[in-house]
Amino acid sequence: MRDHPVGSELTAVQNGRVYRGGSLHQGPIHNLFQAERAAQQLYPDRFGRVTGDGALFDRQRVADITAGT
Repeated sequence: MRDHPVGSELTAVQNGRVYRGGSLHQGPIHNLFQAERAAQQLYPDRFGRVTGDGALFDRQRVADITAGT
């Protein structure tokens, strides 16, 4: 993005704060995990480390919703 005429004008690009996200075809469940990981990578003091046991959403609740219960 640094070499792109428009992308290089983005503040995040200029400050080196661009991080890989999920694929274009990811669904809402995958997005939960991606958002959690990004939060933990960017703000580990607030959301815990990626390698820690902390979770930003209730996995059992997501499983229940997915199962229709």
